[in-house]
Amino acid sequence: MSYIAPKSGSQDVPIAPGNHAELGGSETQAMTTSLSDVDSTATHPTEPRTIPPAAWLLAVTTFAIISSEFMVAGMLPTLARAFQVSIGAIGFLISLYAVGMAVGGPLVTALLLHRKVPHKRGLVWLLALFLGGSLIAATAQGYTAMALGGIIQGVASAGYFGVALTICAELVAPDRRGRASS
Repeated sequence: MSYIAPKSGSQDVPIAPGNHAELGGSETQAMTTSLSDVDSTATHPTEPRTIPPAAWLLAVTTFAIISSEFMVAGMLPTLARAFQVSIGAIGFLISLYAVGMAVGGPLVTALLLHRKVPHKRGLVWLLALFLGGSLIAATAQGYTAMALGGIIQGVASAGYFGVALTICAELVAPDRRGRASS
């Protein structure tokens, strides 16, 4: 069954065989409604309503950053043996990452806002900072270097999330912002 969207103030009228008494005509007349009878706001816009590729790229990057946060949890025993520390000490690395996010993230975001850094440039700086922290953690020869890398990653990822969501909101139409940022 299809519907026509009448002018405001009326209800939708179903178009189906045998249900045309209220339309005052035959089935053929009911199926050929003029455009003046239909509310123009009910039609679909001609522009595409898709999420742009840049927003998808931000989503993939966000996924990679979030995945790296949980990587340590899957490697607890291996890292404990490699650094000759307890599993609890390696688990503390996750807490240090979270502290980096909670304390450093807002500070970095405030710094970017205070310096009026354009969003895209800020995003690139934050990704470079995150990669730097990842390199420190990946090449760490000791527990302290691994902890430092995790803190740097936490600081960068918190700032990244805020900037990435802002850019996503700028890339899409207002009615798509919720979907683009989720």
